Amino acid sequence: MKILILSDTHNNINLFEKILSKNKSDMLFHLGDYYEDSDKAGFFKFCPTLYRVPGIYHPGYRDGSLSAIESLELFGFKIKLVHNIDDINFDNVADSIIFYGHSHVHKVQKYKSNILINPGHLKNREDRNQLASYLIMQASDTELIIEWYQVEIGLVKNYKIYKNKDNKLELKI
Repeated sequence: MKILILSDTHNNINLFEKILSKNKSDMLFHLGDYYEDSDKAGFFKFCPTLYRVPGIYHPGYRDGSLSAIESLELFGFKIKLVHNIDDINFDNVADSIIFYGHSHVHKVQKYKSNILINPGHLKNREDRNQLASYLIMQASDTELIIEWYQVEIGLVKNYKIYKNKDNKLELKI
């Protein structure tokens, strides 16, 4: 299963459509800013399934009518999607892979028993001294392979997430 993961499109529909058409996937995770961009970019032409969360300025986020956190399970891996990592209560979340946006900066780290991953942004060619970037995740029963792409460069780095013999998440960078 191939999953496209991106964040902070900020109404840059041309770049969003370019990434969608280049990376036809089984699933799309959009991590906010701007929630409606997936529809505007016509995601359904390139990807049959969408999971998304609103950004912090979205009226649905502010009034609580849209959930700030989307939770799902893929091949036994617990996944959470959120725009702002501060919305996660780490006292109640364990052994999860958390994809988040907001900072516009690509980052991968282990925090407690969780793995936190930010794909970067698709706002512009460059924002906050960061080139536009996104993730492709290949999911299987045994592992998740995550590829980080910068739009102008291509594949930059690979990550692997798997469960050890104690069923705890491991991150190989």
